[in-house]
Amino acid sequence: MKIGVSIFLILFCLSITAQEVSKPILFDKAALSGVGLEQIELKDTPERKFFRRPLYRGEELSAYIVSLNTGTSSFENFGFDEYVEILNGEAIVLPHTAKAQTFYSQDLFFAPKGFQGDWFINAGNNFHYEISVISTQRADTSLVQQNATHELISHRMLSGTFMDVQNKPIHKEVLLKGAELTISVTAEKPQTKSITSNGKEMIMKLLSGQITITDSEGEEHIFYTADYFILPLGFEGKWSSSGHGLVKYLTIETSDF
Repeated sequence: MKIGVSIFLILFCLSITAQEVSKPILFDKAALSGVGLEQIELKDTPERKFFRRPLYRGEELSAYIVSLNTGTSSFENFGFDEYVEILNGEAIVLPHTAKAQTFYSQDLFFAPKGFQGDWFINAGNNFHYEISVISTQRADTSLVQQNATHELISHRMLSGTFMDVQNKPIHKEVLLKGAELTISVTAEKPQTKSITSNGKEMIMKLLSGQITITDSEGEEHIFYTADYFILPLGFEGKWSSSGHGLVKYLTIETSDF
């Protein structure tokens, strides 16, 4: 009986420790540079060269580096919401029910679940590659907006010029909300505060400034402009933002479904 109780206490303590060491995670810089991508065969289009490298897989969100050579993919019912940042190449989207759209390197855009049309990847004789963020679980198809098409995340919205933090310390705007993903931009005055994940995994891209996050063990994690990082489920810690004027960041999280 005493041995059983001891084992239970050890396992309980290990569980508590695992929760306490929840830490923010920086996206792998080598992967973002296109290093170490694994080639995977596409069953539907085996002639296309497709590469992928996981960046993160959580309970709610997953992120990858995805790469293809020049070619077209056709969709009658795109299977998930997707946040995309093109790192090399361009994408020409041809919806069945709307005008063509072109997205270029460094563009951030949203591809909706249920999209119908063609997606032409143009990388010349090289490889297109991009950051892809999706929800780990799929939403019910009844939540899909009919005839939805891709949307560029507005350069003006990302610029922060419209965001007022003179009379309040934080200004947050929801930019896009799909069946599975919600994308927001936040601007704040440099500040220090306690934070929790509030029951949500969050992937963030720091648009300007520096953020230092201190976890529950006192370890500091410093992020700079253009960094992507994850606040995992169960995270609690301290947030300190600093920079020249506004500190801005993009947040990707799951919609409620």
